[in-house]
Amino acid sequence: MFRVVFTLLVNTPFYPHWLSMIKANAENDELISHFYGRVLETGCGNCVKKERALQLNKKIKEYIATDYSSWDEDFTKQARIIESLGMITHILYGKAKDKARIDVECNALDLQFKKNSFDVYYNYSVLEHIEDPVQFFAEAYRVLKKGGLCITSTPFLYRDHGGIEKDFYRFTKGGYQYLAKRTGFTIERIYTYSYFGTTIASMINHYVIRKIAEGPIIIRIALFLVSPFIFFATNMFGFIIDIFDHDDRFAYSYCVIMRK
Repeated sequence: MFRVVFTLLVNTPFYPHWLSMIKANAENDELISHFYGRVLETGCGNCVKKERALQLNKKIKEYIATDYSSWDEDFTKQARIIESLGMITHILYGKAKDKARIDVECNALDLQFKKNSFDVYYNYSVLEHIEDPVQFFAEAYRVLKKGGLCITSTPFLYRDHGGIEKDFYRFTKGGYQYLAKRTGFTIERIYTYSYFGTTIASMINHYVIRKIAEGPIIIRIALFLVSPFIFFATNMFGFIIDIFDHDDRFAYSYCVIMRK
């Protein structure tokens, strides 16, 4: 019974990531609609994007999901937390990342695939963690067939995550134009599903979550008690703002579709 109630709660504005989750799911499904033929994903994590893509898009002939061993420690740590806290964190964060679900383990800066071998190259919330973005897209260009698509979604106005060793960049639209020019791609579209409303809701809610986790005990208790009402207010405010204002200069994330 409690599991059902908690699962339903996650799908309401009382859940801190309610608005950003709605936008991310819509964004990802739209990106998946562009997939066809042979698809390569880098930074696949626990492969939920692959599962969703194969469920929605029948134009996909083969889907290879890859990730890099530099994240092994993070995978292990996250798995330990999720398994120790049980049902609640399963609902909040999904299943722990499992290396066994990854098709190929490889470095996105030095892919082990032949040139001109994929129709689509896909990466979601990966580019901000890449030390050399030019080499990253150069490798994407190499493995794509002529006319193939490179599809990217990366946070823009989003908190630091991953620490100084794993979180490096936030790219403007001009930054993507520069990367495309350096690596030979032609940009077909840069856009966002998440505007100022989603951005401000996400920033405030992430701040509250971090202070509950890390602040002085009195602050943690007080924020924990009022947090559902904060989350509800910020999510609803953000939802309404995004309906009326589509100023993409305040985007939570950008989607970029490039062609070889």
